[in-house]
Amino acid sequence: MKAKSIKGKSVEEINTELAGCMSDNFQPTLAIVFLSALDELEAVCAILDNEGIRIFGASTGGEFIDGVVDEESIAIMLLDMNPSFFTISLLTANNNSTEDIADIISAQGIKTFSNPGYIISIAGRLIDGTLLINGMDKKLGKNVSIFGGLAGNLIDGSGTSVFDNNNRTPNGLLSLIIDNDKIEMTGFATSGWQPIATFHTITKSEGHMVSTIDEEPAMDMIAKYLGKSFEADTTEEIIYSKEASPIQLYRDNSPSVLREITYFNGKTREVHFSGPVTQGTKFRFSLPPDWDIVDKIKSDCLMVKEQKQPEADAVIIFSCSARLLSLGPMINSEIEEIKNTWECPTVGYFCFGEIGRYLEGETEFHNNTCSIVLLKEKI
Repeated sequence: MKAKSIKGKSVEEINTELAGCMSDNFQPTLAIVFLSALDELEAVCAILDNEGIRIFGASTGGEFIDGVVDEESIAIMLLDMNPSFFTISLLTANNNSTEDIADIISAQGIKTFSNPGYIISIAGRLIDGTLLINGMDKKLGKNVSIFGGLAGNLIDGSGTSVFDNNNRTPNGLLSLIIDNDKIEMTGFATSGWQPIATFHTITKSEGHMVSTIDEEPAMDMIAKYLGKSFEADTTEEIIYSKEASPIQLYRDNSPSVLREITYFNGKTREVHFSGPVTQGTKFRFSLPPDWDIVDKIKSDCLMVKEQKQPEADAVIIFSCSARLLSLGPMINSEIEEIKNTWECPTVGYFCFGEIGRYLEGETEFHNNTCSIVLLKEKI
């Protein structure tokens, strides 16, 4: 399988790049399209559709190809994958629960391939990533490969979308279902964040909202850690910068999972996180970001290359938007290290939540994490 990456700021640039990469008789059948230049979406899709190329697309909080990070641009990976080796499904969430969508997409995969693997992107806030994964696990088994992320944007996540050749939705699930008997899909999630020694306990929570930590109001407890002071006020939601380090939740017999703070409730002194936080869970704060994070990503990639997947035809990266804020210029080095490990075309975007499994663990919904997918056609 051959892959090529192209990018541009406008539909005119994409048209030129596409013509250039197809000039050597390269005939792509699949386009992975990540863009934050939303004004160009319909025109870009029209160009690709006119060439008979199937589209898997998502809005982003910034996108990158081959280690080069950009925004307000269009990043596309083109693959000449045999059309019988994949199918694309777009499901809207307006009239379906997360459990319904999990059942539908699982049934589609089983009906199409005996050994399906999934690359997914979720738009909007109607689909719960954790419930989706749990539902698919029940239907497909915990060994099924599911990797992906939540669609993003350059503002606050309120206007995300996923799209294929003919349709676009602000609330739905886009799935690229691959025949794992024909295309080897290897993926892993990695973050590199190092914990601070002291454990704390979530003493009261419901869903994404945490009321108390160590029996103290959650907002006040976290403010102490951050060295901040919040006066009691009537503000319903105090939006909090994602530049802060994530917390690391610990579970029995599972690796820790990261959660980002999304906002404080100034009235109730509660804290809202970007993923579910179970009452009774122990956690640790993370150390401030440094180059050790990039080194850990590099070492995990080298381990996968040496032990699981020495070669790849293409690499797709789902990296959290919070990593872009937390790591700053270091994010460029992180993405470059991933690309250099397999030395093949790479595409990715900054998302609002990641889906994948750690090297030792089950598929989960993550925050401030990098989910990496390797594709290699079997001979």
